[in-house]
Order: sequence, then C-alpha cells, then structure tokens
Amino acid sequence: MEILYFKAPRMVNIIQKKRITVGDLGDLQGKPELVHRAKKLPVVQLRGGEKERKLVSVLDVIQVIQQEIKGALVVNLGSADVVVSYKPRAQQKTNFIWSGVKTIAICGVLFFGAMFAIMTFHTDAAVPDVFVEINRIFTGREEQRPIWLIGSYAVGLTAGSGIFFNHFSKKRLSDDPTPVEVEFADYEKKVEECLQEMLSDEVNFGQGELAGSTEELQE
Repeated sequence: MEILYFKAPRMVNIIQKKRITVGDLGDLQGKPELVHRAKKLPVVQLRGGEKERKLVSVLDVIQVIQQEIKGALVVNLGSADVVVSYKPRAQQKTNFIWSGVKTIAICGVLFFGAMFAIMTFHTDAAVPDVFVEINRIFTGREEQRPIWLIGSYAVGLTAGSGIFFNHFSKKRLSDDPTPVEVEFADYEKKVEECLQEMLSDEVNFGQGELAGSTEELQE
C-alpha cells in the first residue's frame, strides 16, 4: 500500500482552465511516479464562460485517486473542502494612471476621515482644555493654544501611528506581521470560511453528489 499526502488550501484561483485536476486543488506528496500520475487526474469540469465558484470536497479527490491508483492510501492534511474560484481570462494590464487616481482618492478619504475622527474625539474628550491645563502646570502661564505642546503631540501621534502600523517602508522594525496584515489575513480567512458554508448548502450529499465533481466527469 502506497501512502499519498494531500494538502489543500481553503480556496484556489483558476484562470481559463476548465478541467480541474488534483494538482490544481492542492499539494500532493509521496512516491514520485504516483504523485506525477495522480496530479493529472481530473476532479471537476467547470462550465467556463463566466466567473464561477464551486465547492470541491476532498472526498472527491480521494475517491478519484483511489479509483485510478489501486491500493493508494490518501491522507488529507489540509482543508476538508476547497473553493474553486474560476475566472474566464486573466485581468488586463494595469492602467497606472487610473490606479494612481484611485490611490490618491483613497488616501484622501482615509486622511480626511481620520483627521475628522481625531478632531471629534479630541473635542469630546476636551483635549484642548487638557493642553491648557498642562501648559499652566509646567509654565505657570495660561495660553489657549500652547504651540509647543500641540506641536509635540501632533508629531508624537504621527510617529506613534507609523511605528505601530509598521507598514510605510520596506525596512521593517520587526519581522512580525503588521496590524493591517493581521486584519487582512483574518478577513480573508472569514471570507473563505463563509464561502465554504454558503456553497456547502447548495450540495445535496443525500443524493450522493460530492461537490458535483465525480458525477459530472462520469457524464
């Protein structure tokens, strides 16, 4: 008995290719000749022509491999289901002018939105009054706008945000992922899990249809 180890991600992106094989759905390790043969085995046939998402069960992959390679034992080390995201063609070349305009617009919205949020927070928390009081304690004078305190606070707030997010330069302060990267990773994980749940509701396992792949191939 030969053991093959299969590890699939939660989602795979496919462009143009309609006949999805084992090798497209994940990584396969084991005896080289068996791995080479198994990776070429078709699992699901997409309709093509437009964007499509299909849920493929790893049980389908195991069944296909064991039908074609007698005596093979497939051990799954990855996700139990794989979302296949199909695109009919590759995206066109990026329009750098349009991308620049969108980048500037997004940066403007984020900048003025953050500025407005900080200003309203400072107003609610009476930060200007705190500055006046701190200035009176340290200098003995009451000034409505202590420039030295406001300036140092603004510089400190900007520097602190930059150091905290650690996302504004190729040179990082640490090898740890930034808070923005953590949030993006968490968002992508939740999207993939949500897609798996939504697509799994469309699969009728009671009729023996495992992601619709094996029966489609037999037809």
